[in-house]
Amino acid sequence: VVVDRLTPAEKVRLRALVRRFRRVSTHLPYGPELRPLAADAAIREKSRRELHRAIDDSGFWGAEIANIHVLSEPGLAYADAKPALLSLYRELGDHAARLGLRLAIETTRPYRMADYLDLVAAIDHPQVGGSLDTGHISFFRPELGVEGSARQTPAGIRRYNDMIAEFVSGLGPRLIHLHIDDVRPVDWREHFVPGTGIVDWPRLFAQLAHGPYQGILAAEILYYDGAADSAPNHKRVFTQRTRDGAPAAGLRQMRQFLEQTLANVPTAGPR
Repeated sequence: VVVDRLTPAEKVRLRALVRRFRRVSTHLPYGPELRPLAADAAIREKSRRELHRAIDDSGFWGAEIANIHVLSEPGLAYADAKPALLSLYRELGDHAARLGLRLAIETTRPYRMADYLDLVAAIDHPQVGGSLDTGHISFFRPELGVEGSARQTPAGIRRYNDMIAEFVSGLGPRLIHLHIDDVRPVDWREHFVPGTGIVDWPRLFAQLAHGPYQGILAAEILYYDGAADSAPNHKRVFTQRTRDGAPAAGLRQMRQFLEQTLANVPTAGPR
């Protein structure tokens, strides 16, 4: 939704609907057409206007967090992009601060954990932090070090969960948002219903319970069936329409799983 394209009546209705939620977060736009670091000034400025407009939209409906990807240029090394990225996210952080929201940079490019953690720390802005997606760990192949059939071994799965813990520890108080989704065993495809894949949720929640995190657990789910699929039919989730009723059933399943899991997590303070 782009707020400036809505009629006055639609704006009133949108605000009323969003106010039914206790916690609100948004996801800022991303994609190949969004290039705020482009050498072409027209492309660069258009992309930055879209990001600022999306932050304005987030403020309009009272979001506390705006999630954003690392928006670098294809083929541009992190070291070369870093100065421009620092400037961009500080600029966006200033805008977010004026609207009372925080900007959370998701675990995406540059796909090295060390570079991602360095970027979030180097921005050094009070309104900017990190957003961990539990399904994105396989993107960080240099540090993960697990390929091919090794992914389906206990050691490979343990390494995946070790890296989740390393991201949480590495971000520390800069961890301000979480996308929770599970990872399918057969191919480590992300965005399945929590509780259906390889993520060690008790371990993650135990770590969070003894740290500073007080943010949202935002379920980012794309696939509501097929978590147990294996070859040759594991590709059906990419080609078949989502089964009627599957999202509602999946969300109920997720809620029950998370409630049961969290109830058994020792905590040193309020959840």
